[in-house]
Amino acid sequence: MAHNTFEESLMEKADYPMLDAHREVHETFKERANELLQKLHDCTNCVKIVARARIYIGLWLISHVKQDDMDYVPYIRKIVGKGGYMSSLLSRYFR
Repeated sequence: MAHNTFEESLMEKADYPMLDAHREVHETFKERANELLQKLHDCTNCVKIVARARIYIGLWLISHVKQDDMDYVPYIRKIVGKGGYMSSLLSRYFR
């Protein structure tokens, strides 16, 4: 998941102290998503699996962004003002 890798690289650059725990949350999500994908490939009840995946992924994303991701925002804000393209880009999202 490219988004998680990008997010983790930002946290690393910002010296976010909970990076390892956040990485673990991402890994757990990825494992669960891969389990659901495998069940879809083995598809005995596709509609049920798709519904379960939709609910799981949707709820996880909302919860993760509103809670876990908000914890690292203050750390990212510290590196946003340092100039360059990346800082300009990040300043749009981490005001």
